Amino acid sequence: MNAKPQHPLISCICITHNRPQQLLNAIINFEHQDYPHKELVISYPKTDHLTKNLVEKVIKLSQLNIIQVERKEEMSLGAARNLAIIEAKGDYICTWDDDDWHHRERLTYQMAAIQHHNIPYKASMIRRVVLYNKTANIAYLSASYNWSGTLLCDKMLIKEHPYLATNRLEDILLIKFLESKNYLHHIEDIYDLYIYVNHGRNSLDAIHFRYFTRNGPKLNPEFTQRIADNINASFEIK
Repeated sequence: MNAKPQHPLISCICITHNRPQQLLNAIINFEHQDYPHKELVISYPKTDHLTKNLVEKVIKLSQLNIIQVERKEEMSLGAARNLAIIEAKGDYICTWDDDDWHHRERLTYQMAAIQHHNIPYKASMIRRVVLYNKTANIAYLSASYNWSGTLLCDKMLIKEHPYLATNRLEDILLIKFLESKNYLHHIEDIYDLYIYVNHGRNSLDAIHFRYFTRNGPKLNPEFTQRIADNINASFEIK
């Protein structure tokens, strides 16, 4: 029997639409990942020429492993994820939201959480994240929750249990399946691998953001400022 590779290819799936600066920041986050075997699958509507131009410029000027996927304008978030996964070459799929921040060790930590246990896990998810309100410049530690933007999962399982063709809760059946089979490892011991940024245009609206921060401790000003510096960093390609 062949042993599983220590660093299987991870395909990071980024679904974006007409916000090139946020996408560029997400690409920089991806570039800085210390995991050695990765690709970034970027999905955008066919009519989104700003995103297309940015992605093609990044491909031309960098050595990053990027796959472009053009989709129909009206395609739902879940359907867009499924289409991007079809084009992905990796053994594992990682959600890579363009409006959030990803620690440079995120992929390494989540893959280790799958591989370094006696239980045959197939996926991992970060259960406690930093919630950052960009407008108010306030950061909280979240309650324990299945944050969909943090999923890293065996690609074959997602293909067998695809995302729902919706814009919300598109992963609910997939997560229920993973938990029912004890395939999902919940990461509870670290929280700064992922920063969820509330900028007012998220699929998680303001009411839900207030719900998830109601009991979470507010993080100190020094840590919050470091978060703000990371989130507000502006990159450009010349």
